[in-house]
Amino acid sequence: WFHEEMERRVGKPLDDAIAIDNWGYDDHLGWHEQKDGLLYVGVFIENGRIADWPGKPQRTIIRDIVKKFRPQVRITAQQNLVFSHIRPEHRAEIE
Repeated sequence: WFHEEMERRVGKPLDDAIAIDNWGYDDHLGWHEQKDGLLYVGVFIENGRIADWPGKPQRTIIRDIVKKFRPQVRITAQQNLVFSHIRPEHRAEIE
């Protein structure tokens, strides 16, 4: 039904669907080594919302890590954070 409806709306025949390999995705959560000997860590952000919650001061901790260690920060497609370019000796304190 969908294929026929799309053809009707587009006004021309559509090609058949093609098979693709299972491509998967990597959420980057947890600690990982970079090629340059530094580390990166993926941090889960529930529902993509960074906030301070009772007993869980997430926003404050993230701000403190960025201020003190100056990592590069990226947001993933799953709305999590990745801190990269972390020196191995800073891992324990960041954890």
